[in-house]
Amino acid sequence: MIAYSVLIAGVGMLSTGVTLVLEAEGFTASSIGFIQSMYYVGIALGSVAAQRWLSAATLTRVFGLGAVVGCVLSFILLLGPGAFGWGLLRLLHGACLAGVYCAVELALNLSTPNRSRARVFALYQVATYAAMAGGQWALGLMLADASSTFLSVAVLFAVASVLAWHLQRRMPVLGAEPLPIARQADSPRHPESGTGVAALRRVASRSPFGLSAALIAGVLLSSFYTVFPLVAQSVFGNVATTGRFLALVMACAVVPLMLFAQIADRWGRPPAAVGLVLLMLIALTGLLISPSADAIWTYGFVFSVLVFCVYGIGASDVNDRVADRDRGAAAALVMFMFSLGGCLGPVLLGPALSLGGARFYVAVVLVSVLPLGLMAITTWRRRRAEISG
Repeated sequence: MIAYSVLIAGVGMLSTGVTLVLEAEGFTASSIGFIQSMYYVGIALGSVAAQRWLSAATLTRVFGLGAVVGCVLSFILLLGPGAFGWGLLRLLHGACLAGVYCAVELALNLSTPNRSRARVFALYQVATYAAMAGGQWALGLMLADASSTFLSVAVLFAVASVLAWHLQRRMPVLGAEPLPIARQADSPRHPESGTGVAALRRVASRSPFGLSAALIAGVLLSSFYTVFPLVAQSVFGNVATTGRFLALVMACAVVPLMLFAQIADRWGRPPAAVGLVLLMLIALTGLLISPSADAIWTYGFVFSVLVFCVYGIGASDVNDRVADRDRGAAAALVMFMFSLGGCLGPVLLGPALSLGGARFYVAVVLVSVLPLGLMAITTWRRRRAEISG
């Protein structure tokens, strides 16, 4: 997690820095949006390949190599490669970081019992958003030009790779000791043993709810970063207020993250998702009735901080229900579903905002949240029936 936090600080600096540099070079908003969307396409493609990467190399090597490739790509960005080149490099960044994310999540899941999995994932998300915010804050302290931005990103990626290798040498090899998951004690201890289409099918069949939650999390989070700021901007009327609102949301998201993680570990993932969706629907209904500045600061704020809770619940549910030998496939499939949602979010909600304004945007978000609640209720009932039977 130490090496991961350093790397994510670079990711935060990179995501904002690319937009700023492209804008300074005269790219249109549509071109910038397309180039940045290629990052999610890269994550989707990388997550497909990550299952093989994790079976061919140790987790530390996958993490380290992903960070090294990201470092090299950041240096290439200094060349100002043109629209096609920018898109290609963002795609490759997403692909190599998919391996990093899958390696980190697999390490967490291999060493975490089900009774605390949601809280571990909540802490993982807190580390992610804190480090990303730190990278964006550091970017604001330097000149937003290509040389300072991408050189800093390359250094952070390189440091993360070195830290991962150094710290791993001082710790036991992951999987060398029995895993603390009693119900899976008889399963293989290494992720290499469950790969291929069969493993993906096993994961998909055991937790359709968790994979659906990962998909919807991708839709909600990508639209929060790309489209929702435009909604807030249209209501607030100035950039400064929008910036303060988004910063406050990310700072306060830790509270619902830990709260719903505690609920999910104690009472189960589907019940936690039902409560989460219910609060989201109430907040979205308030926004739908009156998309005013006051409504954004109340209903919009509540909805925004809750958006960050969906992914942890989905990823935890998937890993609760798979054997250790399938955790590599689970990490890859969860990441693929999340990145697929990340690609869909701007595609669905950007046009909704353009066609019908803030109200239509909120209505489409509300419709996209409903399936998660319905699936959570269905899954909850089915699992209770299985236990009672």
